[in-house]
Amino acid sequence: MKKFVVLSAMLLPIVAHAQFKPTIQAYYDFGVDKYKNQYYGANFIGDYAFNKSIKAGVGVGIGGADMLYYESSTGDSRDAATLMPIFADFQYKFNEEGITPYLNLDAGYTLALSDNINNPGFFALPAIGVSFPLSKGAINIQVGYKYQKFEHDWFYFSNATTGINAHYSNSGKEKTSCNEIELSIGYTF
Repeated sequence: MKKFVVLSAMLLPIVAHAQFKPTIQAYYDFGVDKYKNQYYGANFIGDYAFNKSIKAGVGVGIGGADMLYYESSTGDSRDAATLMPIFADFQYKFNEEGITPYLNLDAGYTLALSDNINNPGFFALPAIGVSFPLSKGAINIQVGYKYQKFEHDWFYFSNATTGINAHYSNSGKEKTSCNEIELSIGYTF
């Protein structure tokens, strides 16, 4: 209890000085690996600005995807899915005023809201961006690299008519990851 009181007393000036900075953001991810998954959607991010350079908070989004869900020796299958990312958001701005370059990091978990796709899982998204101030708020444009874990089904069927693999089939689930480039534009209130 004593540690909690001391920690609270130390953090109170920081939290009391913080300002709530909500952001809405639209994004598009395109796959740069063999899976070529594509994601698109919108996020709401609630950040606290601890000073003019550092913001941290949480975000939640809703979006769609065209992603691999079934890999087969006779051809892969793709399907549309509805996804919900939930994540922590961290941002460091290099300047305090005017047009401002920044570094951003989102990390969290993506849930699948569609029955046809397994939950994708953990993701990390480091990004660089530029914030353009307006009379009220700012427009943010960023590009990042997204690492997304996901699971898909696979099936192998041999149509060989003779030998050890004649009419052999097997199936299972594969846990893997995919890599995307993300482009986004947002508005910070």
